[in-house]
Amino acid sequence: MSYTAAALSFMFENLAKPIVLTGSQIPIFETRSDGRDNLIGSLLIAGQYHIPEVTVYFRNRLYRGNRVTKTDSEGLNAFESHNFPTLAEFRTKIEVKWDLIVDRSSEGPFNVHTNLNRNVSLLRLFPGITYLTVRQFLEPPIQGVVFQTYGSGNLPTNRPDLVEELRKAAERGVLIVNCTQCAKGSVYYAYESASSLQNIGVCVGSDMTIEAALMKLSYVLGKYSSDTKLMKMKMAESLRGEMSADSCKIKCPTMNLDWILNATNDESNEESAQFRKSLLPWLIATCAQTDDITTLNHIHKFQSGIKFNIILPCGSMPLHVCAKHGAIKCADLLLRIANNENPIVNEPDQVGFTAIFYAILQKNEPMIELLVRSGAKLTATLKPSEIGMYLCNCVKNNQVDQLKSWHKAGANLDQTDYDGRTPLLLAVNYNSIDCVHYLLDNGDIDISWSDSRGLTPIQVAKQRGFDSIVQLLSSFTKSQ
Repeated sequence: MSYTAAALSFMFENLAKPIVLTGSQIPIFETRSDGRDNLIGSLLIAGQYHIPEVTVYFRNRLYRGNRVTKTDSEGLNAFESHNFPTLAEFRTKIEVKWDLIVDRSSEGPFNVHTNLNRNVSLLRLFPGITYLTVRQFLEPPIQGVVFQTYGSGNLPTNRPDLVEELRKAAERGVLIVNCTQCAKGSVYYAYESASSLQNIGVCVGSDMTIEAALMKLSYVLGKYSSDTKLMKMKMAESLRGEMSADSCKIKCPTMNLDWILNATNDESNEESAQFRKSLLPWLIATCAQTDDITTLNHIHKFQSGIKFNIILPCGSMPLHVCAKHGAIKCADLLLRIANNENPIVNEPDQVGFTAIFYAILQKNEPMIELLVRSGAKLTATLKPSEIGMYLCNCVKNNQVDQLKSWHKAGANLDQTDYDGRTPLLLAVNYNSIDCVHYLLDNGDIDISWSDSRGLTPIQVAKQRGFDSIVQLLSSFTKSQ
């Protein structure tokens, strides 16, 4: 049923009526059947409530169809939605969470898209899996694969053979979506092992269920098959509320905003102050995510006493959110306001990172330049050895763009990591020739620095047989 619900949610475009799927764990003709209550509840939802979504009703709970998965083959609470709340619950009263309902009916006429691509598969990572197995899963006629990885989207770092097979498939146009094997949580590229997948063009599955990921992949391949870039954009976008990644990216209409802000500006009124405390962080967070400079200007104009270094519902400050989402206009406004009142450029968020760290992760050079001009310092929260560690991680995967971002942010390209290794040593050791080029061309590099074995970069290159790098280093030495 979860597969059917997920498929229907994508097939029914611009849906304006409720569609409710239900069933029973015990056949409806048996005395103890749960089917009767499920049927009655479904009819009530379908007939009395405007919930224009494909949903699943089971055991007094209404779930979004593309968020639900079956977790119990015998219990009466057979379905769960681990990463998203229920849309409604049947208690003594029927409680509908109207703020969670997604209404797409105004986006166009209703349409049923039936052209689903069936050349999709599900590949689950496990210890000992061979590259031949992965290659087999990715061979024609397969056009899309949901790749189930460990934890928050991780792949073992000692399996470059698997990464290579995935890279080849992605270059052939196979759409690969990275989803977690965990029942709860999402894919987040926080570790080196996960970021290697992003670098080869694997799509982030966020917190989608496996059922939703497969059905979405089938739908996207069937609808946008001629444009690989567009397909990747659609997989990263929340089309029917199936993932949380873009759930808050909705711009605030400025119409009627003035009176709302005026109404919350009366600090002598306790209710007004409480409303302001609850509302403004959400408005500011939305502006920061969408670069909605108009609304942010309205907030600053009408709320003269507000501090923009507040902690938002997501746990970050507005400037950090701007850096994560590339909202450069709002970031510029926040910095101009804050520099006149309370400098915020080097303030860490709840996990200890500053805005420039997130700008570096996004490889957003204009954002990095803006933050540096405003006084951003990497050493405000990072130790030199930590900066060295991040630089070394870049060169391990030959991530030149990421290395450039760190350099633009003020990182010393010759900074050692915890083990005393320089980025050049690591770049040579991993045969990351593009990074070697960049380091030699842009940094004050000491090529005589040796590793724990006493080997210099050129000695490592000779030992490993990396002739191109040996030639590069030799030419650099002669030019000194």
